[in-house]
Amino acid sequence: FKQRQLLEEAGVPIPAYRLAADATEVETAAKEIGLPVVLKPVVGTGSRGVRLCRNLDELAEHTTYLLGGKHMWPSSPRILVEEFAQGPYYCAEMMGNEVIAISGGHFGPPPHFMYREFSYPAALTDDGQERIADISLSCLRALGLGWGPTCIEFRWTQRGPVVI
Repeated sequence: FKQRQLLEEAGVPIPAYRLAADATEVETAAKEIGLPVVLKPVVGTGSRGVRLCRNLDELAEHTTYLLGGKHMWPSSPRILVEEFAQGPYYCAEMMGNEVIAISGGHFGPPPHFMYREFSYPAALTDDGQERIADISLSCLRALGLGWGPTCIEFRWTQRGPVVI
């Protein structure tokens, strides 16, 4: 959530998001953003616990799962509710302040976000690569990074590249 706040303050394009502490807040946030939404635990990496919720039944089921703590990662009393950024997936691989490569990725079927394959380099125009590289550097500045390896994930939506 804090990462989302810092990126938003810096003007980095991100999906609409809300922080929720219970099932009522999750449902309210989803209605404000509009279904489908993506539910994410606020703690964790690697798409653990991340799920696309296309309707209120899926939303309630996954909220119960995340808040119930019957999973293999640390429980968190909060859930990130995000707009589903639809479009091709890209990932900027960086070292320090340098973009090393941009890949294109494909996922298995919804509602989960399980990686199936990556293509290096991504099939992007020069302009597309430049836009992703520029936004990636903006992310590093906004988050106070710029050292070591980082990976910034995108979906290319109707608004252009959006950091996910």
